[in-house]
Amino acid sequence: MDASMHTLGMGLNAAYTAFKINGHMLGMTNVTGAKHERVNLADVAYQTQQTAGAPTGPETVLPTPLQYGQGVKVTSTTTDFSQGQLVDTGNMMDIAITGKGWFQIMKDGEIHYTRDGSFKKSADGQIVTADGYPLEPAIVIPEGGSEMTIRENGSVTVKVPGQDEPVDLERIQLAVFNNEEGLVKVGSNLRGIGPTTGEARVLNPGEEGAGNIQQGSLEGSNVKIVPLLIDTVMLTRNTQMMSQGISRADQMWGYVNSIGG
Repeated sequence: MDASMHTLGMGLNAAYTAFKINGHMLGMTNVTGAKHERVNLADVAYQTQQTAGAPTGPETVLPTPLQYGQGVKVTSTTTDFSQGQLVDTGNMMDIAITGKGWFQIMKDGEIHYTRDGSFKKSADGQIVTADGYPLEPAIVIPEGGSEMTIRENGSVTVKVPGQDEPVDLERIQLAVFNNEEGLVKVGSNLRGIGPTTGEARVLNPGEEGAGNIQQGSLEGSNVKIVPLLIDTVMLTRNTQMMSQGISRADQMWGYVNSIGG
């Protein structure tokens, strides 16, 4: 394959990957606690045809190198973990985090993490996610319990028949990480520990930098629609130009071969 076609092909592949990521982000605009992601691209290794300083004569050298690129690639995504707008739902099972931290969720015997606080009550009274995964530490609402109150510091109380005073349940705790970027997305609005995440610090809300809890609210997505739409238009145009470039390169390669033949 001609080198120019290979270079353009790499550009097309990178653009397609970025297009898929941006499309996924557009679909996440209404997902509770979703975070915006920016696609990062970088050039790959360069081919050096002439190096700077190479002699061009008895007393002259090249002042600059002659290099040409061999394409670009998607290297990573950068996540914007800034606070999403709080949405008042009035549902006492909905919980939002204001500030840093993640809810801890038990899934398949391992702790996972989420910013999605749209919790439900299971058949046995346990607080679980929409997919049925329990909150950790486990909080179980006693039979007949009502008027659950969750304070900013994560303390949970509920009124129980036959008792005058509300009963204290387990306290909601938040996990905080040194490198949130290292969390691995696993679906169902959950993330898992990655090799670069660092150990989770499990804290009471409002302590040592952890955020607070707000009952009756959910954290909206912070996905930025306008930049995504602009990027999508630019990617579409770039893809069209690179496709045309591959067609032209193929014609030129055929022409060169015919001359050489």
